[in-house]
Order: sequence, then structure tokens, then C-alpha cells
Amino acid sequence: MFKTTREQPDESVTIDGVCEELVIHGSPQKVIDELLAFHDKVGDFGTLLYAGKDWGDRKLARRSMVLMAEEVMPRSTPRSAALPSARRRADNVRFSQRANRKSSATS
Repeated sequence: MFKTTREQPDESVTIDGVCEELVIHGSPQKVIDELLAFHDKVGDFGTLLYAGKDWGDRKLARRSMVLMAEEVMPRSTPRSAALPSARRRADNVRFSQRANRKSSATS
């Protein structure tokens, strides 16, 4: 699950390697830079899983979430915001389905 390729030997998977290759973490600017680089590499992706919740230090956990919401997301999503998101596409489908039902009912 944490391998970067299928051929990667099991014994080469380490916590440090996983954090370096598969986890985006750090200062707000570092996270922004890495999210934008990830988007450039893979294209649009549907969900960003925020898993950095350390409730052992509630104040630190809250601060991390506030930074993500107020600094990282607004500065890392404009590039892809112009592209239709999965949510907007789903909303458009639901709207179209409702419009079709209304038009069928009046015909």
C-alpha cells in the first residue's frame, strides 16, 4: 500500500520513506508547493485526505486544521478551481435530471 512501485522490495518501505514520498506535510508554503506539484504530476484528483490530527495536543491539531483551511486550501486550489470539480459535475447531473423530470411531467 505504501510502495511507490510494485517492484519495490517490502523491506525498503520505511516510515521515513513513506513520509518523504507519500505524505504532504510541513509549513503552509511547503504544503502548497507540494500539492501544486502533485497536481502537475497526476492531474485533477478527487479527494484530499487530511489525516494530520493529533488530538494528544488539541491546540496544535486545531492550529494545523486552521492553517489548512485558511492558508493552504485558498492558495492551492485556484489553479484547478476553473476545472469542473466532481462535486460541481454531480450537482450539474442532479440539476439536469430534475429539469428532465419537470419537462417530462409538463409534456
